[in-house]
Amino acid sequence: MAIYTEQRFEIRGREYIFRSAREEDAERLVKYLRQTTEETPYLLREPEEVTLTVEQEKSFIRAKEAAQRELMLLCFDGGKHVGNCSVMASGGFARQAHRCEVAIALYREYCGRGIGRKMLETALDRARQMGYEQAELDVVSTNETAVRLYEKLGFKQYGVFPHSMKYRDGSYADCAWMMKDLSGDRQVIRHIREEDIDKCVQVIQDSFMTVADAFGFTRENAPRFTAFATTRERLQWQYQEGRPMYVWEEDGQIVGYYSLHLQGEQKCELNNLCVLPGYRHRQIGEKLLEHAFEQARDRGCRQMFIGIVEENVQLRQWYEAHGAVHMGTEKFDFFPFTCGYMEKLLYEKE
Repeated sequence: MAIYTEQRFEIRGREYIFRSAREEDAERLVKYLRQTTEETPYLLREPEEVTLTVEQEKSFIRAKEAAQRELMLLCFDGGKHVGNCSVMASGGFARQAHRCEVAIALYREYCGRGIGRKMLETALDRARQMGYEQAELDVVSTNETAVRLYEKLGFKQYGVFPHSMKYRDGSYADCAWMMKDLSGDRQVIRHIREEDIDKCVQVIQDSFMTVADAFGFTRENAPRFTAFATTRERLQWQYQEGRPMYVWEEDGQIVGYYSLHLQGEQKCELNNLCVLPGYRHRQIGEKLLEHAFEQARDRGCRQMFIGIVEENVQLRQWYEAHGAVHMGTEKFDFFPFTCGYMEKLLYEKE
């Protein structure tokens, strides 16, 4: 599951907390399913059909936590549970990997307060970051409030399934199928897909080659430098290991990249942040760096470590301008340069 660490939002003058579901939420989530099903005719189940146990819900949450491209977002008003918004993969096949499904339900007392819109905006932003190109949902056609909200968020209706649900009184409800194009932006940061690996290798090599040229590094005198040491096998291993790996895509072309190495104990390392030479000086690097900070925080990291070529003063100053602090240097026989070490605190010291 894409982890969303606790964030506070002010919505219409009141503060709410958004965060990912945790195993200890299981009991309140079972209660939520039962009550929301009783409160609205627009959900799929009848109230007595919610037979999920707390242990089953815990297992469900654990399964979501193990999935890299799913999100189960909860909202709280103080300590009171408000509702959920989820992003789920549309299927397990490669040809469906660009599609996700979105679902949301709030307790009735919290409807109409702007919370649903903010939760959907947050979830859709995460869907983009996870690499989805379109978000889909079904909505009962007579649920006009929900339909209007989805339309305001950019969803379009592409069809109606007649008699999609049948109620106990014999009446039927049609459901509209709606979709939002998430790839419409010319520029997007997204999680890499396996088919991107070769292109990412090329972007890393080409980007770091300008540093090699500037400081006289060659394959002979610096074979372990990033421009020469990055291979498909290395990135493939990192991808299979489950590292957070992201690209900047523009007009369908990958032009920037970074990854995070999660080290445990609330620490991580930023790896291979780069932008192709022709796309520099447009704040793409800044946006990738801020995205990396956000992703690290979402994974519970409080410290980020960054390695640099110490002689690259311009790069050191760039990181310092974004809050990183120089921590020291080290010289290795196999590098014709000095390794510099920087640290970014992702939270202020308590």
